[in-house]
Amino acid sequence: MSIGTSSSHIKRVFHNKWYPLFVDTYSTELPDSKCMCTVSFESEGGYRDSRTFYFFCKPQLKGASVIRGTIRNQYSQEPVAGAIVQVSDGPTFASTTSQSDGTFTFKHMAHGSYIFFLFEKNGFFFSFAADSIENSENVLSPWNIPLQESYQLLVWNEEPKVETNTIPLWFYTETEGYFSIYWRKDQIERTIYQQIEAYKQSTNHLQIPIANDIPSGTIQLIIENQTTNEKRDLFITLPEFSSH
Repeated sequence: MSIGTSSSHIKRVFHNKWYPLFVDTYSTELPDSKCMCTVSFESEGGYRDSRTFYFFCKPQLKGASVIRGTIRNQYSQEPVAGAIVQVSDGPTFASTTSQSDGTFTFKHMAHGSYIFFLFEKNGFFFSFAADSIENSENVLSPWNIPLQESYQLLVWNEEPKVETNTIPLWFYTETEGYFSIYWRKDQIERTIYQQIEAYKQSTNHLQIPIANDIPSGTIQLIIENQTTNEKRDLFITLPEFSSH
């Protein structure tokens, strides 16, 4: 696969494996205006296709903020090394890699709110948000990621949205079928969605409503393929909402 913009070009090769593609534009100079990007694909069998889209670049801001964080395996609490952490939205765009002890550092960042994409080396993808980054040393709460053993079903989420009382959630499935989503805490279990239809090799975005019966604090959110009974879970910490 080739990806070209107004001022740069890269080529990537895929080996029958699903994962998000992060395109590094930090080493190139893109104008702070409308840019064109063309994605061209050629398979081993000779099939070719291409798509062109446009996007707007934002000016790169620098600041005095330092952002430090730690990535851990949610189940074993062991550090996760070699994960790519990239700013997907925020005043300063940057990318770094977690060290052997699971820590990562961003320097010369502008203050403000950030959303990070985390791409684990085995192909798992997560998103985290960080608000109120100040012009000083900022230490984020540890990111506990549920490393999964199979690529058949991948699940990731963002932080709960207080303003909309929702949990942004995505899931990727290799197989089509119907999925159910439910939460669990202290032996209490409630179904949120009973049948969500998903197509083969599709990424699905949901806004999970935080109903009055969902308790604040840490809950287990589970998504299950009703055909294969394959399950994935996330542990999400809910703040106190006005409706609770």
